[in-house]
Amino acid sequence: MKTIALVGRPNVGKSSLFNILTKSRDALVADYPGLTRDRNYSKIKFNNSSLLIVDTGGLETFANEHIVNKIFQQTELAIDESDLIFFIVDGRIGIHPQDEEIARFLRKKNKSILLIINKCEGLNQDLVYSEFRSLGIKNKIFISATHNQGINLLYEFLVPYCDFKDDVQTNDTLIKLSIVGKPNVGKSTLINSILGEDRFIALDQPGTTRDSVSSEFEYNGKKFSIIDTAGIRKKGRVSDVIEKFSVLKSILAINESNISVLVINADEGLGSQDLQILSYILESGKPLVFAVNKWDLLDSYQKEIFKLSINKKNHFFNNLDVLYISALNRIGINYL
Repeated sequence: MKTIALVGRPNVGKSSLFNILTKSRDALVADYPGLTRDRNYSKIKFNNSSLLIVDTGGLETFANEHIVNKIFQQTELAIDESDLIFFIVDGRIGIHPQDEEIARFLRKKNKSILLIINKCEGLNQDLVYSEFRSLGIKNKIFISATHNQGINLLYEFLVPYCDFKDDVQTNDTLIKLSIVGKPNVGKSTLINSILGEDRFIALDQPGTTRDSVSSEFEYNGKKFSIIDTAGIRKKGRVSDVIEKFSVLKSILAINESNISVLVINADEGLGSQDLQILSYILESGKPLVFAVNKWDLLDSYQKEIFKLSINKKNHFFNNLDVLYISALNRIGINYL
């Protein structure tokens, strides 16, 4: 299956275009730079064929922040595995030094590149392109993702890449598995351990994951779609609009999944916030596995105290599987 990576600096409209091509709202979209961080994959059906579209985080080649470097690594992985790159720029702002850096970086990859000049509604295309001509990319298309303009021309460009007939597997055959919990309990680390690769950005700081992003894998002959979700905090502590939408998408992921894994920190114990998330899952009527992460950080006495606290709340955990794991050290992952 041919793979297409959406690449560009932050806030140029990559996620908006991803949602248009996939005919979904899978990617969280807002007028806010750096919202997308992890690779987000989705299949699209076009011209009786299937293509794989990958949304990526904004490339910031000048930045030295740790999380920005992680986003860069995720985006480079998407570029390396792609057959075609949609290099997206902002037609209203014009060429940016970051665009020039990204163009130089992409040329070294020796990939097919389509320059997509977004936000061009009502603009003189010749005048707009005169700014981006210096990037040296021959193939170009003018679009407006928010106004759905120029998308048909984009589809025409995809025709040569349509050679994969995906008639065997549909999403209905996948077991949808959501990984949920409050911020910084190790959800992304757990998924990376299950997949055996650094598929999602995992840092020791809350709020690293902002969107609900899925990835497929196979285990014992069964196919799964595993969803990494943003940390769910108490309503009173949810401060900005972005976080509110992140929480809503996490709750939506619970409702759309076949089973949820609720992850909590062993060294923090079971708090009211964890019980609130548990109530979301129980209200959805979906099966649940309870994973106590960072279990290896506790000594024997602390482990005993923790298990006693679980027993006291037995009316919550009746008929639930409670597993004790370490996502970082892959302890208990096979049993999970």
